[in-house]
Amino acid sequence: MTRILYWNIQNFSCNAKNAESTTKLGKRLNFILNYIFGNLGNTPPDIICFVEGKGAAGDLGAFKVNGSLLGNANTIEALTAVLTLLQMTRRNESWCLVPPLCSGKGGKSETTAVYYNSNKLIFTGPCAWGLNVNQQAIPLYINDANFPAPPAANPLTPYVAWALRGLPNKVSNITVPNSNPAVFFNENQLAAECVNGDYPGLSDRKPYRTTFTEINNLNGNRDLNIYTIHTSPASASGAMWNMLRARGVSSTIPTNTVNIILGDFNVDTVDDQSSTKKSVLESKVYKAFRDNKYTVQLWPGTDASNWETIKPYCMTHLLHGDSATPYNIAGQKNPSPRANYYPRYGYMGSGSEKRLSDSGAIDNIMTKYAADLQPPNNAATNMTIINPIVGSPYNCINNPPNVPVNLTQGLAFPQYPAFSAIPPGQQQSLLPLPTPGYMGGIIDPQNGPNQIDPALTAFQTAFKEIHDLSDHLPLIIDI
Repeated sequence: MTRILYWNIQNFSCNAKNAESTTKLGKRLNFILNYIFGNLGNTPPDIICFVEGKGAAGDLGAFKVNGSLLGNANTIEALTAVLTLLQMTRRNESWCLVPPLCSGKGGKSETTAVYYNSNKLIFTGPCAWGLNVNQQAIPLYINDANFPAPPAANPLTPYVAWALRGLPNKVSNITVPNSNPAVFFNENQLAAECVNGDYPGLSDRKPYRTTFTEINNLNGNRDLNIYTIHTSPASASGAMWNMLRARGVSSTIPTNTVNIILGDFNVDTVDDQSSTKKSVLESKVYKAFRDNKYTVQLWPGTDASNWETIKPYCMTHLLHGDSATPYNIAGQKNPSPRANYYPRYGYMGSGSEKRLSDSGAIDNIMTKYAADLQPPNNAATNMTIINPIVGSPYNCINNPPNVPVNLTQGLAFPQYPAFSAIPPGQQQSLLPLPTPGYMGGIIDPQNGPNQIDPALTAFQTAFKEIHDLSDHLPLIIDI
């Protein structure tokens, strides 16, 4: 088994000279280490994929061209802080960071960060120095003594050196001896790839492909082919269609291989049409992946009569703090972004206060196993939306009929402490009352969603702590 954590960690960067920025980074590091890793005990993630690594709007000029090494000092600061945290606190593991590349151009440019435990996985590229899977491709590793010298014939081969000591503030193409700087690799032989093609335009972000071979897997070591993407919202559907056509995605998977496609796809599995107020399945592109034998892990099924209550189990995008509510739909004729069903209630969706949208089932994981890899040892399990607002998995109430079983099972993550003081209320009549002791997130809008309610104020204060981490909830899965 390989456990993968994915998270769109909103605008992930850190300006070391800005107190507010460093405080926010500290909260994110605390959430990763103490909440996510802390609640997983002896079975932590083996791979971590973050998207939306970037700087502030005015800092984007530091990114270089599509597919080149990340050059944004603030993003480097944040990414290496995570690597340092993992290496210093998880001493029984050996964490590395795949050299992060830029994807997209101009204001769309971002980076994807892929961390992995090298005690469990060999990083094989795909564009690696070592073509033999027994030789690690060169990862980023902060401890100089453990960082291998690159296999270059010429000791003065130009390398990209990354200053990881102290406060990194510069990335430059320099010529260094083949000795042992903090981090280096040949920029013409990158240890991962941004998959070629338009997604759908030249400036749009591409899938970031990393490959691994498992080691010490009791059920047999497999090759993992991971595509991580954060599509550009305005062209997300086109990006997904092109991703389906990308090399290695729709073709026959090699033996002993698992394809994993994960990210912020920015395409809802269920799209609520504003003109009709009806849920319609965004079926064409997801159906195409399913027709290609991919399992869409957060999938609401194909029965339209169930989508209204099942979609909340697939949502991952948070409303802005001032718009979010803990209201259910008791007393309401129809659900809305501010008063909805468990586990969504009124805190997930998109848009601004004046124009809230039902869009929010946009982060997902899709898996496909080679024909020779058969269940039960080769099947994705424990798909979990890590939800610190109402807790995970989503089994605190008797769920509506026909909710897919995998949406109510998974790994255990309790409510964040800030929500423990929110009083529970009467759940909408379709769903039974929550189990005894379950707290928070189920409050009737006694005065209406637009009225000031002490419980609403308390909820929004607690909710801000979560929204400050990111406007997306993390996902975790066992492969």
